[in-house]
Amino acid sequence: MADPPKETAKGPSPTLALLRRCHSPDTAKEIFTSKIQHHPLVLAPTTVVPSVLNARAVRRAKRAEKNRRKRALRPQPLSAKQKRESKIHDVADGGDGAWERYAGLRLLWLGYIKDILGLECDTKRVLGKDEAGAMLVGADYHGATVTVVRCNCVGRVGIEGMVVRDGMGIFTLITRKGQVKKIPKEGTIFRLEIDTEGEDGQGKSSANPTFEIHGDGLKYRPAERAGKKFKQRNVPNI
Repeated sequence: MADPPKETAKGPSPTLALLRRCHSPDTAKEIFTSKIQHHPLVLAPTTVVPSVLNARAVRRAKRAEKNRRKRALRPQPLSAKQKRESKIHDVADGGDGAWERYAGLRLLWLGYIKDILGLECDTKRVLGKDEAGAMLVGADYHGATVTVVRCNCVGRVGIEGMVVRDGMGIFTLITRKGQVKKIPKEGTIFRLEIDTEGEDGQGKSSANPTFEIHGDGLKYRPAERAGKKFKQRNVPNI
């Protein structure tokens, strides 16, 4: 049998008092005992006021739009597929006038290579092989005029041109006739002559410093070679 409703110090239970307002004392006691006493009270979840909910959604949408605009203004790098489709690394044959168009690049490179080799002020300076080799292996060759003196493919021997793209494993050259030649660095030896007197790249002098550089040591991008420390090793294919 259910326990009778508890009486507080000030009077009957508040729940029973509310029931007695609508029902007779006996009916109120019966309802309280059978349906309320010792039964859990199920409460409805708290509901959000629609105005508060709408304001929160508006603020969230504004933050999302602000972040989207920030990402849109930030330049995104091109993917490998986009680079291939846009052909930004391709050098087209330019005809007879292509060599003259790249003449400014060669002048920039001559000033750059003379500066790092110390030939800007003293054109008669004698460079040791160790000193020059450490500088040339980390140099950038965009604008340099090179000649292939040895290659695994004998058909490439004798090709002379200006480097217009110094890639990871390939030199892209443009010849004086405007033809584009792609020479792999692996297994190739290039002759490099630095014109210390005239900077037109036309004349050749026995006084000009001449070097033979091995493509196997240049199989890195120019930015990677600049900060890389190279050790002297024997080259097996010499």
